[in-house]
Amino acid sequence: MKIGKSERMKALKNNKVTTVFLPLLLILAIFSCRDSNRESNLQVRQPQMLSAISVSIGLPFVNGPVIDYSGREASRRGRLLTSQQIWNLPVNYASLFSSMYVGYMGKNINSFPSFFPDYGAAYYSITYETVDPDGGIVTVSGAVWVPSKSGPLSLLTYCHGTNTGTDLSEGRIVPGLFAGKGYMSASPDYIGYGKSAGMDHPYLHASTLASSTVDIIRAAKKFAEYNSIPLNGKLFITGISEGGMAAMATVKEIQANYSAVHPITAAAPISGPYDISGTSAAYIVPNKNVRTGYLAFVIPIYNLIYGIGKPLSYYMKEPYATWFETDRLPRSDSSLILDDLPTNTSDLLTDGFLTSFTGAGEPEMKAAMQSNDTYKFVPTMYIKMYAAEADTTVPPSNAQTALSYFQSHGAPNAQVEILPASYGGHSESAIPILDRVIPWFSGF
Repeated sequence: MKIGKSERMKALKNNKVTTVFLPLLLILAIFSCRDSNRESNLQVRQPQMLSAISVSIGLPFVNGPVIDYSGREASRRGRLLTSQQIWNLPVNYASLFSSMYVGYMGKNINSFPSFFPDYGAAYYSITYETVDPDGGIVTVSGAVWVPSKSGPLSLLTYCHGTNTGTDLSEGRIVPGLFAGKGYMSASPDYIGYGKSAGMDHPYLHASTLASSTVDIIRAAKKFAEYNSIPLNGKLFITGISEGGMAAMATVKEIQANYSAVHPITAAAPISGPYDISGTSAAYIVPNKNVRTGYLAFVIPIYNLIYGIGKPLSYYMKEPYATWFETDRLPRSDSSLILDDLPTNTSDLLTDGFLTSFTGAGEPEMKAAMQSNDTYKFVPTMYIKMYAAEADTTVPPSNAQTALSYFQSHGAPNAQVEILPASYGGHSESAIPILDRVIPWFSGF
């Protein structure tokens, strides 16, 4: 049983969708340190930031008109509503950043040659329609990048990672890596961010992560159609962390229901929790030292979406239950809140819940987690999962469990690459993995 959509809405300030283009590699340098300020606050300072960046590094900043496409179709999933061009970058934009550090073991851009673009690219902010957890149509936002490459383009979608605040930099800018290599790239903000910031984000909820992504693929194809951008029919899907799960869920959803209209060429989920139930069983135990912010995000959302309906005080100790009872993540003060969360499960979660969950209790929460295991299908396309040996946030066992399932069920083209511990953990390994995904996709 699910509760109604109206009960799931939060009262937030009216936020206008804004977009940020900080230097591409600078954003990657702070990949996991996302700004938690509200978009409404960022709105004031982003124009000055962008202007200063534009002057300092000589990149053209444009803020084009909003183009309305909504009249071209009746309301439906994947309907493209608007687009607005934000940047138009020359082919040499990466070389302008060549002296900047990317934040990985002190190496600069020259250590990661896959990031050098072969093409300039234009970046657009778009709005489109998708479905909420109850199946109702909602308006969401995302990014589309178009390279200045002649001839038909491949389409790639990138799914961003966990974002406990409201900054949209990763999902708006990382697709530019792929656009610089010649891909038309699209990235969903997901429900709860950007245009839909007045809604709870259905964190690690496979079906809505998949629908947001499937629908931006359709919206991006409509954008190409309306603007006479030729596509070659190739579709690539990737994403990191929560976005790795979103990528896997999207592959599963497309293969089951949309393979005729969105045939997938190859997919590369990265460091995703595909085995939510297994990972939760390992993490929701007494005296486990983990990043408890993830538990504070997913438990309230599953409790809400699946209609379990228990007070958060059943799951969490005070003052944490009160913190998230009416103001769940993502939230404007997320960086402060996460800094104040304990790092041990027994300090965050109640003894009663921990005892029940590790025993035979909590059937509803366990069923919710099992329903979000995204690896239980047999991919027919080329799929390569990437993970890091030293990742303690999303253990590589998620990729290994998925690969074992795929191979035991006869998946013909599934593989895993796990980076050695020397590449670092969940955040540190992101850039080296992207450096591998780009050339792997280029082989198709």
